[in-house]
Amino acid sequence: MKKLSALVLLFISVFVYAQTDTLIWSPSATFPDISTAGQYNESVVVGDTLYAHITAAGGASTTIDKYVINDPLLGGGTWITGETPLPTALVGGFMVECGGMIYYIGGSGTGVTTAGDAVYCYDPSTGVWTTKASMPTPLSGHGAVAWGDSVIFVMGGPWSTSTTTNLEVYYYRVGSDTWGTNTGTSGLPSGAGRRAFAIGIDGNSIIIAGGYAGQYIHSAYVGTIGTDATDITWAQINDFPGAVGLSRPGGTAIDGNFFLVGGEKDGGGYGDTTHVYNFASGTWLYSFPGKPTGVSNIFNSVSAKMLANDTVAIFVPGGYNGAGIAGFEVAKFYDPN
Repeated sequence: MKKLSALVLLFISVFVYAQTDTLIWSPSATFPDISTAGQYNESVVVGDTLYAHITAAGGASTTIDKYVINDPLLGGGTWITGETPLPTALVGGFMVECGGMIYYIGGSGTGVTTAGDAVYCYDPSTGVWTTKASMPTPLSGHGAVAWGDSVIFVMGGPWSTSTTTNLEVYYYRVGSDTWGTNTGTSGLPSGAGRRAFAIGIDGNSIIIAGGYAGQYIHSAYVGTIGTDATDITWAQINDFPGAVGLSRPGGTAIDGNFFLVGGEKDGGGYGDTTHVYNFASGTWLYSFPGKPTGVSNIFNSVSAKMLANDTVAIFVPGGYNGAGIAGFEVAKFYDPN
């Protein structure tokens, strides 16, 4: 009878575990390195391809690496380098997908601390970059998200700010190639300005977390978009888990969750933990340690893709842990809900 009870308990525990959200990083060197050890890289997924702008040693670069994602196994792929270079060498910008196109926004050719206002658009079907309307304000260390297929929001930065940061939220209308600016109640609230932070979007909800503004930031905010890009209502949410703030973490949102990855810890050290925020419940649900390499300088590097069987793949090409790294690290998050 005792053996039967033990077997029943074992079955129940295995069943419960199997139904629990889990995030597991593949061991180091499971996936091929990017072409050059780099930090401040940007990455974005379009279809089955991951595009990564690689900035060796944090310097300006035109290099775009491409990785074909093998779903669901992921492994066995290779990087392709040199096919789709940026029109000019840049660093410190943000790369975002909107309507199947890739937009590179801001940054400069002289270093991550220098702001720029240039915008370039890449069409994967033709392999051609085109120049778009410039941003209203030069930026670096900012964040960007695409709202559907027609609007891109840009906020945060520039890098040169310390205790006072830009609170304006810019919106770009893809169809008309025009920019607008949200200020006041539709701009970031007082205390929310920051640089080098994690950002993501789920439906009508934008989230920003961590970063730097004179100190390492522990706070997070969610902005709810109204019926138009000019209408955003911001609210501070609970700080992300952990005892200290994080500067230069990475972030991405997909399938109702936001993933806050790594970052430099206030007081020193590079984070290997991924914090998961659930938009529907409005709470930070999990913290998963175990990224093979703790890193920072990935605020524009993290991207994700839905795989089969309710699984999300999270991609982090490169980063910084005392020096730029070439490692390409991938996690799988299973969400049965």
